[in-house]
Amino acid sequence: MADPQMPVDIVNAIRSRNWGTHHVHWHVVRIWDLLGPQVRQWAQQQGWSRAAVQEGESGNGLAFLAMHRVMMQQLRTRFPHHEALFVGWPTPPTDPSDAADPLPNNGNTAFSLDMGRAVTRLHQNLQSFTDDDDFGLYLETSLRPLSGQPDRRSPDRSAGIHNYMHNRFADSSSDIDMGNPQVNIENARFWRLHGWIDARWSALREAIGASDNEPAYVAALREAEHHMGHAMPHAHVAAEKVAPAPSPQPIPHDILRQIREALLQRAQE
Repeated sequence: MADPQMPVDIVNAIRSRNWGTHHVHWHVVRIWDLLGPQVRQWAQQQGWSRAAVQEGESGNGLAFLAMHRVMMQQLRTRFPHHEALFVGWPTPPTDPSDAADPLPNNGNTAFSLDMGRAVTRLHQNLQSFTDDDDFGLYLETSLRPLSGQPDRRSPDRSAGIHNYMHNRFADSSSDIDMGNPQVNIENARFWRLHGWIDARWSALREAIGASDNEPAYVAALREAEHHMGHAMPHAHVAAEKVAPAPSPQPIPHDILRQIREALLQRAQE
């Protein structure tokens, strides 16, 4: 089964705002120490630089959650008739032959037992997380870098289900490959994953009594809005009347390949 493409009006909006490049930028500067010199040189030529907080470090968990929440909020606001596309999985699909979400190329890899434990914790033990950032770090990545050890991992092998799911559905032959951050935001499966993540985050905030007026939460959402190019304007054109937009200027193939490889290597099996 081919990867499910988002509707053409959403794809148009994503491309017109150059979200693919923004998405690459967001991740690249946060895995800077895992990238080779060629990619870092290219990134610097774009005006990008190493983020002060790298993936897996304190503070990046909240930033990760906020960035994806802002994207979904903007798309839901602009395209209310597509609300169902952002609801997310009730739980991540674990069957390699799942009817809606089979593994690429008839894959039959069993779902990780460690990631199964993660799903259980995220649905049944939200009180085990201290705050948004603790939750976001656990959910996003197994990386826990230290100075001189950029690829250091969490001892908890259930950490990083987000990266695991991106790897599990990655398909280099797909035009909207889940492993490619420039195009995976046009893949409906990306939003099924992040819709589930966002729903679990909302459940966490309710469980711990978090307020939407908390300064750290508000600041994280504002920073994400700024990074993604501020608010997306409202659409008034029906989806069926919209022609596909051209793809944005592509990132050089070799550079994107190296970025993709570095992102996929973050997952801990």
